[in-house]
Amino acid sequence: MKALVYHGPAQRSWDSVPDPKIEAASDIVVKVDSSTICGSDLHILKGDVPETPPGTVLGHEAIGTVIEVGGSVSTVAKGDRVLLSCISACGRCRFCKEGHYGLCSGGGGWIFGHLIDGLQADLARMPFADTSVYKVPEGLSDVQVLFLADVAINNGVEDARARVMELAYDTFAAAAETHALKVVLHAATNPGPVDAQLGELAVRSPALV
Repeated sequence: MKALVYHGPAQRSWDSVPDPKIEAASDIVVKVDSSTICGSDLHILKGDVPETPPGTVLGHEAIGTVIEVGGSVSTVAKGDRVLLSCISACGRCRFCKEGHYGLCSGGGGWIFGHLIDGLQADLARMPFADTSVYKVPEGLSDVQVLFLADVAINNGVEDARARVMELAYDTFAAAAETHALKVVLHAATNPGPVDAQLGELAVRSPALV
């Protein structure tokens, strides 16, 4: 598959990399339908996040279609269209049980495009699928839902997920889209060895045009 790969500060390229595979029973693999960039991606590319190793696929906000499902996954199935949140949650540690998913100590938190391969790719592996992905309600487009990847809240209650998505879209989508576009405009209007090219990349993204 093709993916945007980090090779060190100010170095990235579209590379051919191995397809992701199920590594744990709680994993799913998705075909990425739409993705976008975040200011965090720019910080990584500028060298501000030293824990991200060269060779990491970037990105942590996407919409995808499930193509493989681990043996213990019960909340999604092949063919489901899902929101991939920037934060994943093991669902078992103290912090997840308290609702502080960004502090997950069981292997989740902000890991995509940071500590493990991310979502600016043809395919992606999602750990902890039962507690970290959201089915997209029918009738909502990628553009309407994508920016919620940065603000979605994991309920842990399956029948509440669609309601959270629908309510969150009405409340947050406009603000989230404005924020994302500000990031793009900043990158495009403050040219540097990384920013100018990433701005062009984001403007060409299906989520923004």
